[in-house]
Amino acid sequence: FSLLNKSKCYEAENIDDKKCFEITCNAMKIVGISDYQLSCIWDILAAILHLGDITFEVIEESEYARIVDNEINNNSLNYVSKLLGVSISSLKCALCEQTLVMKKESTIKALTVPQAIDTRDGLSKSLYGRLFNWIVDVINKTIQNDSQTNSIIGTLDIFGFECFEQNSFE
Repeated sequence: FSLLNKSKCYEAENIDDKKCFEITCNAMKIVGISDYQLSCIWDILAAILHLGDITFEVIEESEYARIVDNEINNNSLNYVSKLLGVSISSLKCALCEQTLVMKKESTIKALTVPQAIDTRDGLSKSLYGRLFNWIVDVINKTIQNDSQTNSIIGTLDIFGFECFEQNSFE
């Protein structure tokens, strides 16, 4: 996936991906995420990864974008449409066109390649952000229901350890 290979690091020494995946799944179950919800999480993440593989080109004799017709894009479009439950034609339109609504009339405007890339990336970020917020909400509800403990969620990043009053995605 193009979203995962930006660093050119494909394997980390002493990291057991399978074991880490199992730990992550168990942690999600502990905070109240069901098997069905977990499956939906993986579907959304897979859709985001496949979206990142979709590429665009300029339509001849115009400045507008279309999705490159090749096996990688066709496979990615098929996966994303199935994982998100939308038709391929709707997905193509959403990535290459903008619908402007004024009063009761709507106009469809074709996007340029940079605009289509921004739209694809924006859709990916929106899906990821909404998924992240949903997971944080589930965790917060689990913590709030456990009145016996005084629990918080903190994050450790390159800037240090931080605790937030309200958990959110930046």
